[in-house]
Amino acid sequence: MTTIVPSDDAATPFVSSLFTVEFPGLASGRFNSVSGLGFDITETSSTQRTAEGKTVTRYSPGTVKYASLTLKRDLTGNKEFWDWHDKMCKGEGLYEDGSIVIQNLAGEEVDRWNVFKAWPSKWSAADLSADADDVLTEEIELQVEFMERAS
Repeated sequence: MTTIVPSDDAATPFVSSLFTVEFPGLASGRFNSVSGLGFDITETSSTQRTAEGKTVTRYSPGTVKYASLTLKRDLTGNKEFWDWHDKMCKGEGLYEDGSIVIQNLAGEEVDRWNVFKAWPSKWSAADLSADADDVLTEEIELQVEFMERAS
């Protein structure tokens, strides 16, 4: 395990457990985990002839596809994510913009990923079991149209 010492140095790694989730239209705050911060750029190819008459394949960047975000938190009486997903199922839901905020040991913001036009494509709860005493969690998967790293 790496020990993180507070520092203003830009090379100091962020701590993965110090984050909050902000969606202004929803209850934001503490989550157990966030996964899917990422994107892929599809490659496009074209076949061309060189001046010497050789056939070559050239590759260039194509469409950017943002990964779906998966948010997990303790399941409580707060039904905002359930309601948001339910409304999307009924064609009544709205897209939401939000942020994943990384904090330092003092609780100050050190980095931020802003996501735009997110919508819930999946909601699930953890399995129920009579012989377990784990906290019940809920998970929501969000499709994201655009993401930016703001800091």
